Amino acid sequence: METVVQEEAHVVVDLAGDNGLKAQDSSIRKSSLHAVGVQFAWKDVNVQVPVKTGGILGIGQKDTGEKKSILNKVSGFVDPGEILYIMGPSGAGKSTMLDALADRVAVDVEGYQALNRLKKTPNGLKSIAKYVEQTDDMFGSLTVKETLDVAAGLYVKEKAKRESIVEEVIQMLGLTAQRDVKIGSPFFRGLSGGQRRRVSIGIELVGSPQLLFLDEPTSGLDSAASYYVMKELQNLVRTTNMTLIITIHQPSELVFEMADKLLLLSGGQTCYFGDAHKAGDYFTKSGFSCPPRMSQIEWMVDLINQDFGDTQTVWKCRDNWANSEEAKTCDKDVMERGCQTKEEAAAEQVGGMKRIAKGLDSDNKMEYAVGFFQQCMVLVRRGVLNTVKNPVVIWLRFAMYFMLAVLIGTVWLRLGSSSVVIPDINGCLFYVCAFMVFMSSSVLPAYLEERSVMVRERANGAYSVFAYILAHTVYEIPYVFLLSLMASSITYWLVGLTPSASRFFIYVANLFMALFVAESIMVFISAVIPILIIGIAAGSFLFGAFMCVMGYFINVETIGWWWRWMQYIALHYYAFSTFITNQYRDTTWKAFPNPGGFPDYPTDVDGNDIVTSLAVESRIWLNFVALLIMVFVYRFLAACYMHFFIKGKK
Repeated sequence: METVVQEEAHVVVDLAGDNGLKAQDSSIRKSSLHAVGVQFAWKDVNVQVPVKTGGILGIGQKDTGEKKSILNKVSGFVDPGEILYIMGPSGAGKSTMLDALADRVAVDVEGYQALNRLKKTPNGLKSIAKYVEQTDDMFGSLTVKETLDVAAGLYVKEKAKRESIVEEVIQMLGLTAQRDVKIGSPFFRGLSGGQRRRVSIGIELVGSPQLLFLDEPTSGLDSAASYYVMKELQNLVRTTNMTLIITIHQPSELVFEMADKLLLLSGGQTCYFGDAHKAGDYFTKSGFSCPPRMSQIEWMVDLINQDFGDTQTVWKCRDNWANSEEAKTCDKDVMERGCQTKEEAAAEQVGGMKRIAKGLDSDNKMEYAVGFFQQCMVLVRRGVLNTVKNPVVIWLRFAMYFMLAVLIGTVWLRLGSSSVVIPDINGCLFYVCAFMVFMSSSVLPAYLEERSVMVRERANGAYSVFAYILAHTVYEIPYVFLLSLMASSITYWLVGLTPSASRFFIYVANLFMALFVAESIMVFISAVIPILIIGIAAGSFLFGAFMCVMGYFINVETIGWWWRWMQYIALHYYAFSTFITNQYRDTTWKAFPNPGGFPDYPTDVDGNDIVTSLAVESRIWLNFVALLIMVFVYRFLAACYMHFFIKGKK
């Protein structure tokens, strides 16, 4: 008698009988992870991409109207508890095939795909599947335990269950000795390549996926590390009965032995699909022979290599498969695992398997494993940890701002209250406003690191981008405020600006708001432009343009109408206006008579006249409101761009 278990958004299927499906082995140990897999079938999968010409960095390209075929009528299936290798030479379409199955392709995918006999939907797939990318995008400052704790917090509600899953994954992947070791970055040593690969896999395992996609999990690893990583994956399949689909270039004999099924591609077309251990016999039966002292895997891949192999041989391999009995058997097996409606799947019982469709049908919206509040709390905690432990995020910036503040304070040291120093004070306030804001571009490398992690997590359905932006805003506030307080405490009193506690705190608040708007601009730039050098150039151009209309180099009333509008979107204008108003309003500056010389201030100067002459916005509260609106707008735009345009598709 079969048992069906439904938990959260996961489809949990207990299998009795085989009918092409592997039943759960009674020897499999109990696990905090779901001891289930999923049946996945696909028929005639086609992927075509438009051919474009011209443009620079992908911008301004023209569509020629032609299309290039990347995948052509690829069919196959994988059952619970099985490992499928997708193999082929470079350019064969392996990664595209994996991405097409995982809904990671930006163009339309033709053909049909079924999960547990139900038509696959993007939200249904996200509820049961995870994807391990070829690059190990993680926060280098966090330890293995901290990294997995964060992942568990995004996928599991109960704290006790989170802790048990993390411990189990650490032990399962052989990372016990490295649990408190940092992932590693250019600033500090950390894990080896194989260990990082295992952590990347562990991040997705804590979500208890039934289906796991892995793109080149052995890429960049030596033979020993490759074997160890794949052995851990094989053990994982045997203990949890989950389903694995893996792209792999040219594995060793030992690694190849771990595969249950094999899909061989060449030029986007199938050259073989079926039992991995019968592939060699198939090619031998087709009239090919493996040369002496050459591994069978290397022989098969070289045989179908259209770049360096014999073209006629490659076409023969494709034609042989298309007309083979094995291909007909594959089509029959795929159809037996094919698409049904939700009602048909719920009513039908085949080989002891009953399917519950929650999470797989197209009617369901995407549901995250944990609520919005928990998403925010987990992301805030990670952000704080990374901020404190990553020297690029805070300590290097503290050093930079400290040195700049000391430089400003000692260059404009103790200017005094004579009217002759008014131009010098204006220059000092301009420099503080312009260059402390300009230095915010130094945070872009850290933001791009966060972006790469966010793209991976978002593509796997870990959290909402609005939770990410809100959390990012929350944990940034304290350290930006501390930066502002530290820099202000040095510059304000060394320069000798108007001695008043209230004016000092307005100065601090204004610098904080200016820096926070600048950080928000960099958040938006990092979302839209993932290339560091281009992002820095874009930020520099924007800050430079804002400096032109801030009211220091030229009176804003003198600017032509065609550029005057820019002052209203320039953070520098509002920040500089507050600095000037805070410094001069309701003050008197002593006369500096200098007959016949320059400058000449024969009488005392009213500070209010200085504010008026510069034509700045004298309502400090309005300046703060404008800066606050900018924070909201830039971060909201970043969230919207991420939500609509960054989906992890290629």
